[in-house]
Amino acid sequence: FIMTSINVTAGYHFNEPFYLGGGIGTYLPLLTAERFHLAPLVDFRYSFTDERVTPYVGLNAGALVITETQELPAETYPTAALLLGARIRSNSPKGGDWWVGGSADFLMFPSRIFGISWIGVRAAYSF
Repeated sequence: FIMTSINVTAGYHFNEPFYLGGGIGTYLPLLTAERFHLAPLVDFRYSFTDERVTPYVGLNAGALVITETQELPAETYPTAALLLGARIRSNSPKGGDWWVGGSADFLMFPSRIFGISWIGVRAAYSF
């Protein structure tokens, strides 16, 4: 099925190649839209060079909190995502970078200790 996520993070660039942030997101699964999915997360990214376009790797870690319904109890699961892509730096003096790439997202259900839950395409803008 199709899963859409939206994340908002606030963070800081340490020594230009390192980014560390924290935030919150939501997952919008199209087949279970009656339950709200909330995901607090930590966002880490590392850019390999100081060039305008550079590859990066990253890791998101957090938890997926699913609200309860009349039929189902609330649930919480650990999550992680491995990120790989390109950082495109702006030439503007005000800054602003685009991050584009893909991810392998892991959702740790009690019945399944480890496994890729979905593969994602990601795009982000930092300012």
